[in-house]
Amino acid sequence: MSGKSKNVLKGLLVGVIVLLVIVSVGGSIALHGNTIVAWWLPLTICGVMALASATVLWRIWMRLTGSVSFFPNFICQAVFAWSLLLFGFYVTNYGFASEASKHVEDVTVEGVYSKTHYKSRRVGRGRYVRGEPYKVYYMEVSLADGRLKELSVTRDESRRLRKGTVLPLTFERGFWGAPVIKRQGLHVDVPHSSYRP
Repeated sequence: MSGKSKNVLKGLLVGVIVLLVIVSVGGSIALHGNTIVAWWLPLTICGVMALASATVLWRIWMRLTGSVSFFPNFICQAVFAWSLLLFGFYVTNYGFASEASKHVEDVTVEGVYSKTHYKSRRVGRGRYVRGEPYKVYYMEVSLADGRLKELSVTRDESRRLRKGTVLPLTFERGFWGAPVIKRQGLHVDVPHSSYRP
């Protein structure tokens, strides 16, 4: 294989690895929205496991990084392993949740609010600026055990929800013990009687 072919192959491999890390982190963030667990707990456990794997597997990155130094290879292995382990935790916990433990709990709406996000707009080669604003709507609910959970809702649902509204949510016990909210693609059933224009 020529040097140019090796560089192309190396670039493709780096692109696939970066894409895997981005998808894993994004998927973990998405699944965390329907998982009842303190955010720091899976981060810490997966982080410790990733660091342990990096102390052993850092050498496999030497060909990709082009460095024989311990530190850059250690960081590459730690970040890659951490993102995959975190995503693996959330996917298995949610995907293999116990159907037998399915139950409905009434939760109380503690607040409804929106956050403003911004689209990015390309203005030149490799240059992006902040574009149009858009709103994302959330409700904060108090669970039976007193914990608060932020859940996304649609704009219409946010207009109908009021503080103190009691809503039914379906829960299942996740594979790793963290409860998950099963909304099955639907948002919450918002009572129409509390509609607020």
